[in-house]
Amino acid sequence: MRALPPTYVRAVIVRNNCTRPATLTVQFESLTEQTHVVEVGATTHLEHGIDKGGWTAVDPLKSITASLDGASPATSTTTTTQTFVSDFGVAIFNVELTSNDDGQITFSVQAS
Repeated sequence: MRALPPTYVRAVIVRNNCTRPATLTVQFESLTEQTHVVEVGATTHLEHGIDKGGWTAVDPLKSITASLDGASPATSTTTTTQTFVSDFGVAIFNVELTSNDDGQITFSVQAS
């Protein structure tokens, strides 16, 4: 009997195509959370490892929550969450963040 291959999301590459900086909160399988600010037009690589002394284990990425600062004091923060699952092995996803005039964020996700 053969073991099944691993299925997890190793990394996500995010490009911010919004008109404002985006704050990303990334959650990994170990429940570790990281926060990153991605400037307009910038790209960031999100990946986390767990130090095991002589080697590093991959900490699979589970979700990203993106938020933009509001355009006016009446509009607070718009937040959208994208959950990531791999059905076909170890995956790396490319993500494009876009937003409309109201600040609603859209994730466009594509496997690398």
